[in-house]
Amino acid sequence: MKDLEPVMIYNNTKLFLHLKIKLLFCYLLIPFLLFSTAKANENKKKVIGFITEIDGSVIIKIDETQVELNLYDQITLNEKIEIGTNSSATFLFNDNSILTLKEESVFEVLLYDKLSLKQKFVISIPKGTFVVESGSIAKSNGGRMTLKLPKSEIDLKGTRVGGGVSADGQKESVYLAEDSFGNVGQIVVMQETGDIQQISNVNEGIVMEEGKESFVESLEQDSQLEIFSDFKEAVINSTKVDEKAIAKEMTQ
Repeated sequence: MKDLEPVMIYNNTKLFLHLKIKLLFCYLLIPFLLFSTAKANENKKKVIGFITEIDGSVIIKIDETQVELNLYDQITLNEKIEIGTNSSATFLFNDNSILTLKEESVFEVLLYDKLSLKQKFVISIPKGTFVVESGSIAKSNGGRMTLKLPKSEIDLKGTRVGGGVSADGQKESVYLAEDSFGNVGQIVVMQETGDIQQISNVNEGIVMEEGKESFVESLEQDSQLEIFSDFKEAVINSTKVDEKAIAKEMTQ
C-alpha cells in the first residue's frame, strides 16, 4: 500500500496541474472571445459616412422595416439604401469618396477597411444611376475601391466614374471622367464572363447587356452633361458640410 502512495500522489498532482492549465486556458479564452464579439459588433455599426445632400426621399431597409433618412444621417456597413422616385442624394464617406445617386437607385456598402495595409472599399449598386469619385482608399498604395454591379466589378484607380444599371439588372454601363482636380485615373472592368477591360481615356466607357457582346464607346458632349452635370455641385456641397449638425446627429 505504501508503494502505491507515491503513484497516487503523482497522479493527483498531474490531474491538478491538468485542471489548472484548462482553467487558465478558459480564463484567457473567454476575454478573447468577448473582445472578438464586441469588435465584430462594433464593426457592424461603424460609421463610414454621411448623407450630405437630399432632394426627395431616401429610405434605409433594416430587416423588414423601412426608415426615412435625413440630411447628415450616418451610413454604416451592410445597410441597403434606396433613393425614392423623383429624388437624388449624395453621400460623403470617411476617406473623402463621394457617391451621388439618382431616382430609384439602390446601394449598399459591403466592405470598408481603412486600417489594413491594403485598404478596401466595396459598394454594391444593383440598380440605378450613379456617379462616384474615389477618395484616399483607392489612391493609397495597394488600396482598392470596387463597384459591384449585377454583371461586373469595376475597380477604381483614383478617379471619377458615372454610369447606370437598368431596373431589371440586364444592362449596365460605366464611364471614366476627370475628378475634381482635373486628374484622370483608370478603371478596370471585370465582367461576369471573365473578360477584363481597362479604360484610361476620359469620357470613354463600356456597355454590357444580357445576350449581347459588351462594347467600348466614347460619350458625346450631351451624354457627358446628362451623366455628370449635377455632380460638380454635389462635390461643392459635400465640402461645405455643417460639422455642428453632424455632431448633433451623432449624439442623437
